Amino acid sequence: MKVSENFILQEFVPKSIYSKYKNSARWFVQKRLIYAAQCIRKRFDKPMIINNWHTREHGGFHFRGFRDPLCNVGAEMSQHRFGRALDFHIKGLSHEEIFKDIMDNELQYMSYGITAIEDIEHTNGWIHIDLRWTDQPELLVVSP
Repeated sequence: MKVSENFILQEFVPKSIYSKYKNSARWFVQKRLIYAAQCIRKRFDKPMIINNWHTREHGGFHFRGFRDPLCNVGAEMSQHRFGRALDFHIKGLSHEEIFKDIMDNELQYMSYGITAIEDIEHTNGWIHIDLRWTDQPELLVVSP
């Protein structure tokens, strides 16, 4: 199911959830998160990799968007479990380059709905963004 210009629903949910709910799996993903992903994709004009389990190559990413409450990946109350977080990378760019662009242009990213980003000192080649309620005028940089 196409959910935006460049994304399909499978990129935002794990295989287990899509297999069970099919297109109704969209109920578990905040529409604002899809909007934010589309804005980032347009900004860089390069492929953005979230989940890729559904691809021809059967990629290894299943839990970069919504995470089933029964999934043991990540924190128990992670923003992923509420459909408000994404982990991603962009082909041809390092996570340092993406992080720098986000921090240098945080008001633009906040206009996409993004409120928090994980400190890349705690990631391994990916970017984590989320839409949690912070009431802050700047992006919240989180550490696990």
